[in-house]
Amino acid sequence: MENEKPRTLIIDYYKDSWVLKVLGTEIRVHILELFQNQELNVTEIAQQLDIPQSTATTSILALEEAGLVDSHTANGVKGGQKICTARYKEIFIILNPSDFPKENDVVEVEMPVGLMSVRFAVFVAGKVS
Repeated sequence: MENEKPRTLIIDYYKDSWVLKVLGTEIRVHILELFQNQELNVTEIAQQLDIPQSTATTSILALEEAGLVDSHTANGVKGGQKICTARYKEIFIILNPSDFPKENDVVEVEMPVGLMSVRFAVFVAGKVS
């Protein structure tokens, strides 16, 4: 899939702590959980989480500004509706960036599993002799 989005976000705590502030509310984390396997509009989010639609809208805007959510407008029953989905499947927080593996310390592996192909990254922790 050529247009597939990255599924993992790595946050450097010292450079990107503002993103963590956006995730500082339970509602926003629950919204990201809802998006893991589906796209939803703002009304559906509010209904599934039993929150006011205004709270869902405000939370989506904050998640969009942080780059954690993608959205597009689609035709709805009564006009346009905002359809949202999570940009990332995983979020890692790095507390000590100097200890984090560099690009050459990562091995990407792709293997067949049944009828699918699974790709994952392995971080090499230490030197191989």
